Parts: sequence; structure tokens; C-alpha cells
Amino acid sequence: MLIEQLQEKNMNSMIGIKDFQKDVEMVWIYFGLMNVKG
Repeated sequence: MLIEQLQEKNMNSMIGIKDFQKDVEMVWIYFGLMNVKG
């Protein structure tokens, strides 16, 4: 039971990290486009 909960927590945090990395990439692309336009 406890091990399953820990695995689930790890999966959720991994997904959260992946989402965060996507957001960071989007921000970098956005600023890159702003710099090109600027």
C-alpha cells in the first residue's frame, strides 16, 4: 500500500516536472520571438 502511494507520488512529480519544463521552453520561445520583433 505504502509503496504504491510512493510510486504514484513519484509519477505525479515527474509529470509535474515535465509540464514545468514545457512551460519554461514556451517562455524562452516567447521571449526569443519578442527579441526578434523588438
